[in-house]
Amino acid sequence: MNRLILIGNGFDLSLGLRTGYKDFLYSYLEECFDESFRHENGYQDKLIEIKPSKELPRLRPRHNSFDELYSYIKHEELIECKFKFELLDEIHENSMLNG
Repeated sequence: MNRLILIGNGFDLSLGLRTGYKDFLYSYLEECFDESFRHENGYQDKLIEIKPSKELPRLRPRHNSFDELYSYIKHEELIECKFKFELLDEIHENSMLNG
């Protein structure tokens, strides 16, 4: 059985380390997005499927945050993206509400 146990007291965040959920998801999305541009058929795993259009330039734009990258992937018409879980939507919505 696989288990993920998260224990924290906020010490890492108080030091300015990028160890929050959004930071982890940003890193994950960046890797998936990069892989989708490296392969003609895009990228797919158990959590996400990304298929850039052949019309989209192969040099992908860079983004500075989870919210920027997430919004780009969700709204770019030349990228077909399917999230296979709702956590990204929830984190993005909460971050937009809380600034």
